[in-house]
Amino acid sequence: ITNPSLVDIATISNITDTYGNLSGCVVLPYDLLPGQMITCNFTADHFGNAGDSFDNSITVTATDDDGANVGGESNTITVTILPRMGFIRPTGTTCEDVFITQTSSELSYVNYEIKKDYINSISPGVFFYYTMVEAPLNNFEDFEVNVTQWNMEPLNQWPYIEIQKLGQVVLYDSQCVKSKVQHSVESTNGTQVIKVNDETVTAGQVFYIGIKYNPNNLKGFTPSAGDIQDYYFMTNVNGAPEISTQANVTVRPKPK
Repeated sequence: ITNPSLVDIATISNITDTYGNLSGCVVLPYDLLPGQMITCNFTADHFGNAGDSFDNSITVTATDDDGANVGGESNTITVTILPRMGFIRPTGTTCEDVFITQTSSELSYVNYEIKKDYINSISPGVFFYYTMVEAPLNNFEDFEVNVTQWNMEPLNQWPYIEIQKLGQVVLYDSQCVKSKVQHSVESTNGTQVIKVNDETVTAGQVFYIGIKYNPNNLKGFTPSAGDIQDYYFMTNVNGAPEISTQANVTVRPKPK
C-alpha cells in the first residue's frame, strides 16, 4: 500500500481482503507518510477442480489531511487451479499409458525391510516419474529442464533416490516418441538436467519426460525405528518451477 502524495498524510482506517484477514499489517488507524509504502500478507486455500479460478483484491479505506477519500481497491489477482502433470508410476508404465491412453495406476509407496538396523530390502526395485513441460516463450530453441528431488528429513539425511541410468532419462514428443531434440542429460545430487538445443523447437511445444528411478541405493542406510519418508519430485524450465509437475512417493517400513 503506497501513499503517492508528496505532501499529504493518508490515514488508513481499514484494510480488507476478499478471502479474509491480512497478516503483517500495521495497527489501524495508521498514518501513511508521503511516499511511504507498507506491505501486508494473506494466505488462502483454494479447493476445486482443474480450471477453477478465484479472484482476489484488497480494499483500503483512507483519508488525506483534508478529509478527502484517498482509499481504493487493488488490481485483481486471479488464481487458477492447474491440472496435475506430475506422476509416480510403477515399473512397466510407458509414456503412452500415462498421457495417451491414461490407463496407468499410481504408485504411492516404496517399502523397505530392516536387517541389523539398516535397510537390506526395497520393493519395488524401480519406479517412474512422468511429467509434461512446454518449451518456453523465449529462447525456446535452446532451453534446460531440471527435475529436482527432495525429502522432508531434517538436513536431508536420507539419501537421494538414484536414477537407473542416464539412458532412462527420456524426453518424448507429444506423441510419446523419443524426441530428437534432447541434446544432453546430466544427473547430480538428485537433480536430472535435460538440455534441449534444436532450431525446430517452437514456443509452447509440448514435451513429456520419463525418468526411471532405482531406490535400491537406499540399501545400507540406517533409518530411525519405523521411519516413514516422503520423497518429492518437481520440474522447472530455465529455472522457473512448474508447480503442477510435483509428485511424491512415500518410503515406509514394509507392512506386516
